[in-house]
Amino acid sequence: MSSQAATPSGGSPALTPELFLQHMKAMKAHYQSEAAMPYDLPDHLLLHPSAAGGKETAAKMAVPGARTQMDAILKKTEAGTQALAKRQTEFVNAQSTKLQSSHNTSAFAKAMEAQKAEAKAQANKQIDDSYDQLIKLGTAHPELQQPIMSASQRIGAFFTSLIAKVGAFFLDVYHKIVGWINSGIDWIKNAAKDAANWLEHEGGAIVSFFASLF
Repeated sequence: MSSQAATPSGGSPALTPELFLQHMKAMKAHYQSEAAMPYDLPDHLLLHPSAAGGKETAAKMAVPGARTQMDAILKKTEAGTQALAKRQTEFVNAQSTKLQSSHNTSAFAKAMEAQKAEAKAQANKQIDDSYDQLIKLGTAHPELQQPIMSASQRIGAFFTSLIAKVGAFFLDVYHKIVGWINSGIDWIKNAAKDAANWLEHEGGAIVSFFASLF
């Protein structure tokens, strides 16, 4: 981890407005890249569970409406993430229907690869919107900067994981469909079932993840 910043006389880690802005912008760029590893946010700038209660309570007491604004941003991000996952299953169903008449598995594979890139672009847009709103809120309410940075770190890592899962899902569906076609199995129904199961699983994971941020 990076070296720690100076701490005030009370012993709490120093988080300046400049550091907050620097790390939030760098974090956003990191998670919008193809990086597979989490952003290297210094440990002392993270909000740890052992200290969360006191810090969260202090933030709520200082600005009652500010934490509500933060929760609203996170809720909006959750809804956007659910919509992103749903679009991937809708795409698989649409392409499966198209494949039923074209029988062109090569075109199907290319479409899946293009959609993977589109999903990444959609995730980047979601990160852009969420981080910009959180930066604006943290700038106006410095007492929320540490909770915001901690939540942003986890959100960015979650999006990275979700896009990796989308890619794995597409690849798995492609291989299964080719196998089902070669075996004469009713692959349309199986593809739709696989897509529904994936969405149910990932949708549940999204709900659980965002619930852990509140």
